[in-house]
This record gives sequence, structure tokens and C-alpha cells, in this order.
Amino acid sequence: MNNATPNPLTNGEESLEDEVDRAMTLFRKPVPETRECVREDLRLAREYPGKLVAYIDTWRRRGGKRRLTRTVLAAAPNPWELDEQLDRQRIGPTKRKKMVVDYIDDPAQGLPNRW
Repeated sequence: MNNATPNPLTNGEESLEDEVDRAMTLFRKPVPETRECVREDLRLAREYPGKLVAYIDTWRRRGGKRRLTRTVLAAAPNPWELDEQLDRQRIGPTKRKKMVVDYIDDPAQGLPNRW
């Protein structure tokens, strides 16, 4: 029996676009780029729960709209393993300056358990 409180934004049975639609109702007047950010955040929550994730966001214009591409460089359960992965991939200082590292809470674990 799982006693963890389910995360309302990460329901494995709901499509990602349905989750994005539901999350967008939390914003009063979102700018168009908000949807792109929410989609990528929810995708990370689905794919990397309980991990540190290193990524780079790139914004491009397509058809008059700005589109977000989030490139995941590495994901690991702790900072030293994340750093080892980045070193093995030879991620240099220029990319590391652009990189964002986020801890993705695991909704199945309840409150975050960090290292």
C-alpha cells in the first residue's frame, strides 16, 4: 500500500498535455512562453523523479513564436554522481555556465529526501 500523497502535477495516467493544460489554470495571465516552460518542467518531473538534473534551455523563434528546447546533459541521485557524469561527457566551462541544475522531487517519496 502506497501512503505517499500524490503530486497533482505528476499523474502517470494523465497525458503530458493534459497535465500542462491543468497546470496552466493556476496562472492568471500567462505569457505564451509560460506553457513551454511548464511543459518542460512537467516532463522533467515525469522522467527524473528524485534526481538532480543538469540541463540547458535554448529559446528559438519558429513561425513567429518562441519555442523552448531543453537539453538534459545528465541526471543523478546526488551531486558527486552528477559531476562525474558531466566530467565523463567532457562538458566544458562554457556549457557549464549556461547549465541549470534542479532537484526534481519524487512525488512517490512524499517530502524531499536530499542526500
